[in-house]
Amino acid sequence: MNIELKKLELLNFKGIKEKTIEFGKETNIFGRNETGKTTIFDSFTWLLFGKDSVNRSDFSIKTLDKNGEFIHGLDHQVTGILLVDGKEVILRRLLKENWVKKRGSAEAIFSGNKTEYFINEEPKKEKEYKEYINSLIDENVFKLLTNPMHFNVNTSWQDRRKILLEIVGDITDEEVINNSKKLKDLPGLLNGNSIDSFKAIIASKKKKLNEQLKAIPIRIDEINRNLPVLAKNVDYKALEVERAAIKGELNVIESQLESQQRVADDFIKRQSELSVKKNKLKDLELQIEKDSMKSLNDMNMKLMELGYKKDTLERKNKQDTEIIAKNQDEIQKLQDEMQKYRDEYKVVFEEPFNEPDKENFVCPTCKQDLPKEDIERQISGMLANYKSNKLKRLEEISNQGKWRKAKVKQLQDESDRLNVTVQNNEAELAKLDEEIKATQAVLNAEKNKE
Repeated sequence: MNIELKKLELLNFKGIKEKTIEFGKETNIFGRNETGKTTIFDSFTWLLFGKDSVNRSDFSIKTLDKNGEFIHGLDHQVTGILLVDGKEVILRRLLKENWVKKRGSAEAIFSGNKTEYFINEEPKKEKEYKEYINSLIDENVFKLLTNPMHFNVNTSWQDRRKILLEIVGDITDEEVINNSKKLKDLPGLLNGNSIDSFKAIIASKKKKLNEQLKAIPIRIDEINRNLPVLAKNVDYKALEVERAAIKGELNVIESQLESQQRVADDFIKRQSELSVKKNKLKDLELQIEKDSMKSLNDMNMKLMELGYKKDTLERKNKQDTEIIAKNQDEIQKLQDEMQKYRDEYKVVFEEPFNEPDKENFVCPTCKQDLPKEDIERQISGMLANYKSNKLKRLEEISNQGKWRKAKVKQLQDESDRLNVTVQNNEAELAKLDEEIKATQAVLNAEKNKE
């Protein structure tokens, strides 16, 4: 089966708002750290298997705000267009939030996420979708082909060994035995059994003998307690000789078992060493083949990376310069407003209290003349209100001016910082231009050699 990836479309996926990637026969995706390279790979593995590129199924794809909180109400989706044996297949996986409005409640409550699956825009159940993906390619085979880290990080040592032996070929017991003179007697000991079976037999025998050895003192003690009183004519020396002979036989059996165990261990060790040497030989062959290739691809890649760095720095300088200009316009606007508030503060501060004429002062309600003590009280109240209102107005004007002063400082600090960044980037751009020229010259020289 021939499978080609033609297009990926990402919507609100791990911080990428919207992106479409067209794939050709060879597509290079590169950039700085944290710029989204892994996210693109994660989107493809999530589309197929619901996992990220390091085999995690519990990773989050939802978009976060500046405080690191989920932005609710968004659909998170990846669409992939494949060519399967020349036939176009459209896969789509959609994660959406589920909001439920309980009875008697005016607001809907978030009750979790749900995933929807589509094949050629036809809705599918999760089981149907997984069965279709599995019919295209086995998940483990896909990850071994697309992720160099999957073999070493996510695969157990038993499965790694199995895969390597399938690639380089297994090693027979006969090959290991013929490779060492010490193992020439092993086939007779094995008696048709495999190494693992033979080890199990030896371990079982050893365990049984150890159990018997542990039981001997107990049995001796039990027998001694139950022994009848022997006659005086018993030949104890003969019994001791027989006992020593039996003990010697036990020692011989233990020695044989230990010898057989050492032979088996040596066989396994040599088998492992031979496997390691075969792997090293394969690595050396691959390295020789790699080293024999020309360096044109490396230099082309370097030029692409240098060009990308240059474009990035130029875009950054342009953005920073625009921000500096915008900040200066805002600073000028704020300084004009600060001058306006200074003038207004001065006018309010110098504004006098217009004391009313005591001789012609009348009640503001009934318009009748008031007693003298009432006039004094009314005027005192008016003066107090005047001072309170004046103080309040001056404080408001002062607060407006202080806020604008702080904002000017903030904008100026940002502009100063960006100016330093722009100067540093200009120096870096000059170095990049020199490096690009030098690399291009070497590349041209290599091409001319051909």
